[in-house]
Amino acid sequence: MRVTVDLDTKDFRELQKTLRAGFDLKLGVPNKIEKTRKGYHIVWRGKELSFDEAMAFRIMLGDDDMRIFFDLFTEPKQVLFRRKRIKRIRRYGYV
Repeated sequence: MRVTVDLDTKDFRELQKTLRAGFDLKLGVPNKIEKTRKGYHIVWRGKELSFDEAMAFRIMLGDDDMRIFFDLFTEPKQVLFRRKRIKRIRRYGYV
């Protein structure tokens, strides 16, 4: 299972701390680091981890608390949102 982290800070030192923690936890080099509006999305792939292990890593790496909460109680798991906007859908009635 992959490990995804939504780091909600633009502080480069916090990014470095998260990456260093990933190395210390033997996750290695992230497969993806993406800059977002509020911080960074970081993804590690290729490790054989259970859901519980991936969640523990995310907590230790400083993932967004709300994402962890959602993943514990909802589906799908480990979703990273690129855009946060509300799209209004117009409903048409039948004639």
